[in-house]
Amino acid sequence: FQRRLNSQTYVEILNNYLLPGVNARYPGNEPVYVIEDNSPIHTAVVVREWYAAHPKLQRLNHPSRSADLNYIENMWDRMTREWVPQAAPNNENLDRRVRQSWEALLEQPQYFQNLATSMGRRLQKVIDANGTYIHY
Repeated sequence: FQRRLNSQTYVEILNNYLLPGVNARYPGNEPVYVIEDNSPIHTAVVVREWYAAHPKLQRLNHPSRSADLNYIENMWDRMTREWVPQAAPNNENLDRRVRQSWEALLEQPQYFQNLATSMGRRLQKVIDANGTYIHY
C-alpha cells in the first residue's frame, strides 16, 4: 500500500480486503465485530455510510490513542521485534517484511487467542486506573 491513508482510501481497503475476507471466513449473516479507534479516518461520513450499507459489520469504537486496548499495537510489536534495520529501506522491502511477518504470525493461532482473552484483564486495569495508561 503506497498511498496516503484518508477516509476514501480506508473505504477502498474495507471494500477490497476486509469485506471479502469476512465474507469468506464468516459466510452467514451473523454480525462480525470490527474494532476501530476514533481516528478521523474511521469516523468520516463516507466511512460511516459504508458501514451503514454493510450491517453485518458492527463497529466497536475505542477511544483514540488507546494503545492499551488496541491489539494491532501488540501485533506490530511482535511482527517487528526481530527485524534488522536496513541502511536504505524502501517500500518494496517494507511490504515484503510486513507480509513475511504477518504470515509467520498467522501460523501461531494461539497468539491471537491470547490477545482476545487478554481484553477482559486490559479493560479491568483501565477501570482500576481510572482510564489512564496501563502499560499493557
